[in-house]
Amino acid sequence: SYSWWEERFSFEGVKKIDNSRYFLVGYYNNNWPPFYYEDIDLAFMIMDDEMNYYNLQFYGTLDTNEYHTRFDFHTIDTLFIGGYKKVQPGPYDSWVTVYKTNLNGDVLFYKNFGGYGYYYMDALLATPDGGCIAGCRFWDFYENPDSPIYDIVLLKFDSNGGLVTSTQENTPPILISDFSIFPNPGSDCLNINSAKKDLQIRLFDLSGKLVLEKGFEKSVSLNTSQLPKGVYSYQILQNNILLENGKWVKE
Repeated sequence: SYSWWEERFSFEGVKKIDNSRYFLVGYYNNNWPPFYYEDIDLAFMIMDDEMNYYNLQFYGTLDTNEYHTRFDFHTIDTLFIGGYKKVQPGPYDSWVTVYKTNLNGDVLFYKNFGGYGYYYMDALLATPDGGCIAGCRFWDFYENPDSPIYDIVLLKFDSNGGLVTSTQENTPPILISDFSIFPNPGSDCLNINSAKKDLQIRLFDLSGKLVLEKGFEKSVSLNTSQLPKGVYSYQILQNNILLENGKWVKE
């Protein structure tokens, strides 16, 4: 049997697997009780026709909220789960996240986009080619702070997570990333999440001096409290091959 309260799973939907099993889809609250809004993850588990619950899997990033779960699958071992991610409540930047996974919880790919305005996932559809289509909406509250005008964003990913095509209406360019890097701007910490392994983060000041370097597997939280305020550049590498770079601001 399954204890709903102890495992902190909140139900949002159901998908039939076969005549005796179902996927239950929702979100998993890591900090309930006592803190409701601090660390929520996308989640699913399996229920059989005798009301037994098992195989709870949840996906998210440290100290963020990923919820309003969308879920679909083409085969039972090719699953897609997605939603939208926010660091804090209110009219702040949000992201849309998509995970391809399997019954063991192995992340086969992880993609996120957004971060400038409000992004929300409305639908997620698995496709026969092993990929998926994400249907989203976007509100640029920087340009229209008093009027929630939404544009439609459709994204098609292939089986490896590559962006095949996108449709957008008056939105900023869609930048798909294998990494979540937050908060940015930040102060005492810098968090990085990915589905990749054997990674290394390097942080440089404006003079090009290396001020922080750390190896990690999939996720890391860096203590940046000792760094002066300012603009830094970062590099993320895998086996000494550059995968992503960018700017990080400490306030």
